[in-house]
Amino acid sequence: MIRVSRLNKEHFFVNCDLIEFVEETPNTIISMASGRKIVVSENADEVKRLIIEFKRLANGVEDICAPERQHAQAPQQGAAAETL
Repeated sequence: MIRVSRLNKEHFFVNCDLIEFVEETPNTIISMASGRKIVVSENADEVKRLIIEFKRLANGVEDICAPERQHAQAPQQGAAAETL
């Protein structure tokens, strides 16, 4: 789920698997699979970024833009053999 804001700055979560499309007219409108339309303060690019970030986290995909974090989180070679 992604955290977005209504125009009055109230925060809430949206199940991004149920989003059909996002449009700017000029307000950003998230159209859900149920037919419900939600107006949010984030622009379409920000909603897209939030969805990508959530999907990467949910699927265990490392952030390719931060190699130092990948290196810090990578298991050391031989660590598994030492614990056996």
